[in-house]
Amino acid sequence: MKTRILMEEMYATLSAVYETLDQKEELLSSINAAVKKCTLTPDIYIKPFSQTEPGKGKVVIEFSPSGDRKIGEFFEYLIKENNLDCE
Repeated sequence: MKTRILMEEMYATLSAVYETLDQKEELLSSINAAVKKCTLTPDIYIKPFSQTEPGKGKVVIEFSPSGDRKIGEFFEYLIKENNLDCE
């Protein structure tokens, strides 16, 4: 999955584009595991690219505002667990 991470001052966002419903479910499952592991709760947005192709879209994970250093650990966990390709 193509992934983009943006971090500045008190805000951090990771967005991952999924190509199949299986990829989406795996990512959401990993997010739940990361929440438990890091004890952080991000805002999560799921955006399908079209109504006719529900298996394609993106998941956006956002922390705002936060200065918690565990955010990096949270993102790192997701990258490793899902073999994400970061830009």
